Amino acid sequence: MALTDSQQRIAELTTLNELAQTLNRALDLREALDSALLHIVELMGLSTGWIFLKGEGASFALAARHNLPPAIQYPGPAWNDDCDCQELCRSDRLDKAVNMVRCSRLRSAVGDKTRLGSARLGAAA
Repeated sequence: MALTDSQQRIAELTTLNELAQTLNRALDLREALDSALLHIVELMGLSTGWIFLKGEGASFALAARHNLPPAIQYPGPAWNDDCDCQELCRSDRLDKAVNMVRCSRLRSAVGDKTRLGSARLGAAA
C-alpha cells in the first residue's frame, strides 16, 4: 500500500529528526558521519552509500561508507581515482543540493554489484 503525500512527508521529517538527534549525540566526526549516512541512505530509499570529505586543495577522502557490495569494497580499485561527483564539486558546479548524481565510480566497478542496480548518490556541496 502506497503512502499518501502527507504520510511520506511525515516519514521523511521523522527520519530527519532522528538524523538531527543522532548528530547531536555524536562524540566525534567519524561517529557522526557513520550515523548520518545510515539515516540518509534510509531516507533516500537506497541500500548503499558513501561520503567523501573535501580536504586541502582538490583532494577528497572517503569518510564513511555503508553496505558496499563486493564490486566496490573499500579499499579496492573502485576507489583509486576521482569520480564525476568529485569533479562537479572541484569545479564549483556543485554549489547547492542537486537532484541525483550517478557516480561514475560505478561504471568501472567489476564484480558483484548487488544492491547497486541503478544506485544513485545525492550530492550537496
